[in-house]
Amino acid sequence: MISFKKNLRQINGISENYNLQIINFSTKRCGRIAQEKQAREQLKHDRLAYLQTNASRRAADIAERKAAIAEKAGQAEQLECKIAAETVLCDLMTDEEKAVSRMVGTFDNLILTDEEISQERKHLDAPTPEEVARQRKLRRSDVSFYSPVAKR
Repeated sequence: MISFKKNLRQINGISENYNLQIINFSTKRCGRIAQEKQAREQLKHDRLAYLQTNASRRAADIAERKAAIAEKAGQAEQLECKIAAETVLCDLMTDEEKAVSRMVGTFDNLILTDEEISQERKHLDAPTPEEVARQRKLRRSDVSFYSPVAKR
């Protein structure tokens, strides 16, 4: 019987040891689970804060873009009004007034660009068709023009 009690004590000791190990294991596991849960909560909190910050940045960007678009729309309206006024003024002006305004440069819409000025000068400097015909006639009558001997 003594050996039975001794064996029983050993078995109880071993089972208590296993119970302690199981308790320690489950305590560690519960601690790990609690840490993981806390880490997930912190991650959710961080994501929410990031999304809120990002949303506020986007809202600010959108507000800036809307303001820029509104400003450009206002400028476009002013430009359209100015163009309409200049068109009406242009329709009311006579050809002489338009020519004077071009020379003076008071009428913005009618100021000539450098390219237009060079085209006008070429047109003014070009000989008239009558002058071209007269010059051809003179060349034909000039014998030295056709003579290879005279060219030497």
